Amino acid sequence: MIRVHGNTILTCVIFLQIFEIHFSYSIRKTFKMVLKLYLMPASPPSRNALMVINALGLEHEIKPVNVAKGEQKQPEYLAVNPRGKIPALQDGEYTIAESRAIACYLCNKYEKNSENRLYPTCPQARGVVDQLLYASENMNDMVIGYLNVGGVIFGSAVVDEEKVTELHKALALANTYLGSNNYVAGEHLTIADFFTASPFIMAEELHDFNDYTNYPAVKAWINRVRALPYFDKTNNEGLAAIAKMYKDKLAANKAAAK
Repeated sequence: MIRVHGNTILTCVIFLQIFEIHFSYSIRKTFKMVLKLYLMPASPPSRNALMVINALGLEHEIKPVNVAKGEQKQPEYLAVNPRGKIPALQDGEYTIAESRAIACYLCNKYEKNSENRLYPTCPQARGVVDQLLYASENMNDMVIGYLNVGGVIFGSAVVDEEKVTELHKALALANTYLGSNNYVAGEHLTIADFFTASPFIMAEELHDFNDYTNYPAVKAWINRVRALPYFDKTNNEGLAAIAKMYKDKLAANKAAAK
């Protein structure tokens, strides 16, 4: 008959508990859940969501979605985003779509407490950012309407010069929101800047727009956004791709119309 002393049993129990904790930690570390962002680099909403990820310094995995091949309408992607649009974000078991919603979610979950938050917690300051997230959709529609991106790339259209006034309305609106501030929601950068600057940057890249004569503050603000340390790595590839696509097709459409 084998006798086991109480101290021996206690030692074994402690050892097993330590082993369980260490093993559990090792498993979590080995299989750490990484954010997965489904996107197309040429898509401005995709890049705006990625701007937030890079601004927060979050580890992530890019999951390219080839819209030209209709991958966003395939069952595999529809399981992530039933609306079949990009971008979408997968965070462990949780999924969320719509670029502005993704931006807010990332800040709500991962942004560290600081005085100058990308997405403020103060109700009034957050209200200003939320307002601009909605208003930026309208500004985007004005600028994209002028560029006629869909009509050019997927059709035989050219730039809709009659809508240049819409572009300038968008500039005037951005100028009003800026006022004397360095950023659209105040004196520090917020996610509203990413979404509000995006259509004007598209106009610069796709159609070489640079008429900021009446809006020097807007141009200075856009330059500040472009100077962010993560701007180039987030945007250069996608901007170059859509600019080439747009300019090549625009030239072809103009030639065919002669």
